Amino acid sequence: MNISAAAGGADALGQAQLIMMRKAMDMALNNNAKLLSSMPPAPNPGQSGTVDVRA
Repeated sequence: MNISAAAGGADALGQAQLIMMRKAMDMALNNNAKLLSSMPPAPNPGQSGTVDVRA
């Protein structure tokens, strides 16, 4: 077996894994941004907020 061919295959696999990881990270960032934008704003410092004891 040609060692350079094996190295090339491993490199291509590594590149594919990098692309998938970047895509997953982009999706996570988008989901986090959507989640944060849908949450109510935090109370101002020094202002008492209500806490749901069932949470």
